[in-house]
Amino acid sequence: MSVKDYENRARFSEKRIIRFQNKVLDFYRKRGRVFPWRNIRDPYAILVSEVMLQQTQVPRVEIIFKRFLRSFPTLHALARASNRDVLLAWRGMGYNSRALRLRDAARCIVDRFRVTKLQVTGYSSSKAKPETCEPLSCHFPMSLEQLTAIPGIVPYTAAAILNFAFNIPTPCIDTNIRRILHRVFFGPEKKDGTFAKGDKALLMVARELLEVALHPLYPPNPLSPAFALPELRTGRPGEKGGARL
Repeated sequence: MSVKDYENRARFSEKRIIRFQNKVLDFYRKRGRVFPWRNIRDPYAILVSEVMLQQTQVPRVEIIFKRFLRSFPTLHALARASNRDVLLAWRGMGYNSRALRLRDAARCIVDRFRVTKLQVTGYSSSKAKPETCEPLSCHFPMSLEQLTAIPGIVPYTAAAILNFAFNIPTPCIDTNIRRILHRVFFGPEKKDGTFAKGDKALLMVARELLEVALHPLYPPNPLSPAFALPELRTGRPGEKGGARL
């Protein structure tokens, strides 16, 4: 961390951070909305919702999200789907390329993280034939590096999966969160609409918010700012362990 980073960090006292957290949580308590993708731990369903919420209004996503999961209730079901079936379930969303990228991401996860019968039984043999390694299920990737290595999964989507499915606090930045954090901690945008600070500084703020929220001296809060802040964007609030699909 550079000297400048330390100087920036010094600006964010715990008292100031906690005051901001309380404002966000108070906003959520008063204006938090109910959505079908809220309070779920299924990483696949969260992936679907995050892709749908890109460039699409929430009311439309509410309807199509349920229909899509009825058509493809599991990651494997989506991975096996044809272009026609995927686009049929996606109808009404627009930006159809997102649907095919989502299906391709599902295929990539199943292929890279599959669990075979040999792995489950612990049996191994140099003479074992590939066809005996029957895919039984797959482990959903649980690190930012693994998730962002999947084509179609951008850093914000990866962070959302880690936060909401696995309760792994992961700072993330999108357009609205960027605007909020910058206005609160660095001041308003310039006259031309740009920001004085880049995402590196804003991610440091987001990380500070998480570190203070998780500090052992503070009582646990079921409405962690890690999960409440994205309500300002998509309406989602925020056991660690492998998710087998």
